[in-house]
Amino acid sequence: MNSYEYINGLIRNNSLAQAYIIEGNDSEERDRLVDYMIQAALCENPHEDGSPCGSCGSCIRFHAGFHEDLIFMNQSGKQQYKVEDAQDFISRMSMRAYGNRKTGVINNADRLSETVQNKLLKYIEEPEEGILLIFSLNNSGSLLPTVISRCICLRAGTSGEESFSLNRATEGEKDFSNLINMMTGNCKFYAFRKAFDKELDGREECLDFLSSMESFLGEAMKKGEDPQVLSRTILLTEKCRKDILDGMSHKAGLKKLFLELH
Repeated sequence: MNSYEYINGLIRNNSLAQAYIIEGNDSEERDRLVDYMIQAALCENPHEDGSPCGSCGSCIRFHAGFHEDLIFMNQSGKQQYKVEDAQDFISRMSMRAYGNRKTGVINNADRLSETVQNKLLKYIEEPEEGILLIFSLNNSGSLLPTVISRCICLRAGTSGEESFSLNRATEGEKDFSNLINMMTGNCKFYAFRKAFDKELDGREECLDFLSSMESFLGEAMKKGEDPQVLSRTILLTEKCRKDILDGMSHKAGLKKLFLELH
């Protein structure tokens, strides 16, 4: 499953998260993937497989180069974005959408200073309904780990070789392998609940656990393990993350995910 198929699955299952990182050294391929995600997110009548129809009013306005629900962050500094740029971006994103979703894009996101990233982080941590943020850059390593941990990473490669990468920053990462095996394997819920009560200390560690689980699933996908099962598990895991970020308790979210997988 490449990045385009992954995006289609998100649309098909109504499981778009709030924030994505699209990275890749080839700017043309990266822009192509960004454009596809924008159009897919804004499309009013997607195909059955989740791909954008290309003919609805939203798709037509997107291809014409003007869409009222598409916001780009402007860079006023010569080398970097300024705090004022982020404030203006957040202000415009906070305006009511004309359609079902407002999409914000930050191109060359490696030009975001730590101060600006922290400003945006507060916005990501308090998501508004119907908001999609896309960070586009060469390498996600220039972003703060706290920003990366709240985004899904998609990698744009050379044509035909695009892939999704659910890996996050791993430095100092807690080992969740036991919980991952229990979540994805043959385990009774009471045993899993006892384990996560012991190992997961609150909402933030739960989100870290989901990040580690997605990394594990991404590696399994690369090894050629059952793509149908893995794709479903990845989408359900991402839906769990979205539910928790939208206000569901982390314990309720994990219970729901466990029962859906078993």
